Amino acid sequence: KHLRITLTDESGGGRLNAVAFGAVGTVLGEWLMGHKTLHLLGELKRNRWQGRDSAQFMIDDVALSS
Repeated sequence: KHLRITLTDESGGGRLNAVAFGAVGTVLGEWLMGHKTLHLLGELKRNRWQGRDSAQFMIDDVALSS
């Protein structure tokens, strides 16, 4: 039910893991899967998984980029 994606900057150089919990089958999930360039609203958090720390962006909402 969750979507995990990798965010990149316009040049494709910077990368950041992101997750949208419960987004599968929702409008949010459809936008994330159907558009290449979006404005994102969310929160940057520390992800701790199996003893490893990483940065992760928690997606709350999206809007089309102009």
